[in-house]
Amino acid sequence: MGQRNLDVLLTTEGTYPVEHGGVSTWCEQLLRRVSGVRFQVMTVMANPYLSPRRELPASVTDWIQVPLWGTLDPAENWRRGLAESARRIRLTTPAVVRDTFLPAFSRVVEACWSPEPVDGREFGARLLDLHRLFAAHDYQALMKNRAVWHWYREAVTERFGPRFGLEPNLDDVAQSLSWLYRFLVVVATPVPRTDITHASAAAFCAIPGVLARQMHGVPLLLTEHGVFLREQYAGIGRLALPPFQKRALLGLVQAVARAAYATADVVAPVAAFNTRWEREMGVDPARIRVIYNGIDPDEYRPRPRPQPASPHPPSPVVVSVARIDPAKDLSTLLQAAALVGRDRPDCRFVVYGSVSAPDHYEELLALRADLGLQERFVFAGHRDDAAAVYAEGDVVVLSSISEGFPYSVVEAMMCERPVVATDVGGVPEAVGSAGVLVRPRDPEAMAAAILRLIADPAGAQALGKQGRERAQSLFTAGKFAGQYEALYHELSVRTREGACGDGS
Repeated sequence: MGQRNLDVLLTTEGTYPVEHGGVSTWCEQLLRRVSGVRFQVMTVMANPYLSPRRELPASVTDWIQVPLWGTLDPAENWRRGLAESARRIRLTTPAVVRDTFLPAFSRVVEACWSPEPVDGREFGARLLDLHRLFAAHDYQALMKNRAVWHWYREAVTERFGPRFGLEPNLDDVAQSLSWLYRFLVVVATPVPRTDITHASAAAFCAIPGVLARQMHGVPLLLTEHGVFLREQYAGIGRLALPPFQKRALLGLVQAVARAAYATADVVAPVAAFNTRWEREMGVDPARIRVIYNGIDPDEYRPRPRPQPASPHPPSPVVVSVARIDPAKDLSTLLQAAALVGRDRPDCRFVVYGSVSAPDHYEELLALRADLGLQERFVFAGHRDDAAAVYAEGDVVVLSSISEGFPYSVVEAMMCERPVVATDVGGVPEAVGSAGVLVRPRDPEAMAAAILRLIADPAGAQALGKQGRERAQSLFTAGKFAGQYEALYHELSVRTREGACGDGS
């Protein structure tokens, strides 16, 4: 008999298959290229009304949706019949809430408000206690009980808030408790039994793996693209929220991230840059395996730039492939475009990417108008034929302030397009000497690099060729898939031999 297929639960957050972007591309590569594996995909998503933007491959046997908002009762998503739901409601008595649930819930909240770093393994155990209670009782009846509200209001106003010099008002208390009601839905979601859990971030999507590791000894593989905790520090800091609410969110995401790091058997960042954060969070370097993203060199191949039907030489075009999101810092690219226009008013800029932050998009449109770039700077939306998009540009630019290991850079290199990119995250590991690195948030340096490449077509072409050679050597889809396939089988052997131990 041949070796049976492995069963892997792949968990994602706000990405595959409901959004475009680098993480979704990574998921697609994994699901389509790793052989001998059957996947269940669990997506932690904003609401239940999001439709897949990608066709699920044959390797996916089930898609489990975990919407945090958009439902009155989270149990709607847990495939339970009315009789079972009614039974759970009957079992959720005031005594159960007071004597069993509230002590478990309070231990989770206390950890989120700890002035000292949370013990990730201990926090994982506290989440498991909640998971078991949610599995036996009604989620709403537990979380919306008056006793829970009274305890929470007193705890955060009289103990937790004052620890940090914060005095929450009633709105702060209600808002922060409502977030717990929504985010703990992930803890309450049933976890399918598989051979391996593979989480795509040290975020809420890692919680099913933290639970399965404790309940059944299922190995947890954690991939990091951008560093979730680092991105949350920046993202929550930008939100227009009162200080108490920001601290409540940060305390929760810190505790969840530490539980993910502490539980994972292997942490597989997409770039060595991430390892400094992982080590800082207590991950033993022996548990870290860097696996770079991979590209199909046949799909992303050099193509001639489309030529307009004109007797005049074509104007230079700068392409950027990036979703509309503050982390991509397209405001710096707009400012750089204005500077480039002083010397090369014929140069056009085209950004391909979906809008993930509508308010930010409106800000970018206003900045474009202020700079007078409406005719020379185009937001062209998402395109599925990314390989053809790169062929349209003389230069490909990435202006991000935070990155993991961006596909757009490696794809452009594989297409022999010269790259100008910000020196952030794993970008230097991707580019090496086969592109131009500039400081983030530096439009002058970005503009100067673009102008140099436009003015030297032969040098730009040579840089593009160097980029493809580097990408073919280090960042192919075959190499990517082979590394994950080997790691899956290594983890499955540990399970069969009972060698998983405690994940350390």
